[in-house]
Amino acid sequence: MAIYRQVHVKMWKQDDWFLNLDPLDKLLFIYLFSNECASIAGIYELPLKVIAFETGLTPEHVTEALARFAEAGKAFYEDGVVWVVNLRKYNESASPKVQVRIKKDIAAVRDCKLKQQYIEYYESTDRVYIPESGNGSERETESENENETDSPSAGNSPPVSFTDWLMLVEHEKNRQAALRRMFIAKYTKRTAPEYSYLGKVARIVGGAGRLAEWLWLCCTKPPTGDVLAYIQAAAKRDKAKGKNAKSEPAGYDGIRAYAARQGLEADPQ
Repeated sequence: MAIYRQVHVKMWKQDDWFLNLDPLDKLLFIYLFSNECASIAGIYELPLKVIAFETGLTPEHVTEALARFAEAGKAFYEDGVVWVVNLRKYNESASPKVQVRIKKDIAAVRDCKLKQQYIEYYESTDRVYIPESGNGSERETESENENETDSPSAGNSPPVSFTDWLMLVEHEKNRQAALRRMFIAKYTKRTAPEYSYLGKVARIVGGAGRLAEWLWLCCTKPPTGDVLAYIQAAAKRDKAKGKNAKSEPAGYDGIRAYAARQGLEADPQ
C-alpha cells in the first residue's frame, strides 16, 4: 500500500456535503480514504471495531455516520467491507503497476454484495486517461457508457410493480444502488446517474422511497432533459404549494398505501 493519498483541497471550500458534516463525521470520512488499509481501488476490508479504535469514535457513532455517508452516496460499508466512491477516481493512474495493484486489491476483497455493486459500477463506465500538457502526469476523465453493462437483469429479473420496486429500495442496504437499478430499468435510453446524485435528490424529495415513487410516475412520459433535475424541480414546486412529503403518508407503508389509492400498481410502460 502507498503511504499517502491525494486530497483535493477544494473539498474544504467547494464541497457543500463535506462542509456541512460535523467535525467527527469529517474525521471519519477523511479516515476512510487515508487509513493504512485504504486501497487506491476504493474498496477494502476493515472491521468496524478497528475503525472505532483508530478514530476514537464510538462504534455507535461510526455506524450512524456510515449510514449517512451511504445515504449521500459518498461511501458504503457492509459486513466489514468499505467502498469509498471517489477514492479510486482521485488516486488511480494509467500506470501498468497501478492497474495491477488495483486488480490485486479488488481480488483480495471477499465476494459480497457490496463488491458486486462496486464491480458493476466500474463496468458501466468508460475510463480514459489523458496526459496533462507540459508534463508526464495523467488525469482521468470519465464518460458514461451509453450501452450500460450494469443491467437491471444482472442475475435477477427486475421488479414489475411499483410495490415490488419499493420493497427492493426499502430492504436494500445500498439504496442508491436499488434506485439506480430502477432508473436503468425504467429509463432505458438514458445514462444512469451517479450514486451521489441519486442520494442528493432522494434527500431533496423526502427519501429513497419517495424518489422511487417519482421515478415511477415520470417514466410514462419522461422529461426531455435530466430526469432527476426535473424531479427536483417538481418536488420543490409541490413543496411551495404545500404538498410536500410531510403532508403525504410517512414511511414505506405510507407510500404503499398512497400508491394503492393513486393506482400506481400497474406498470406505466
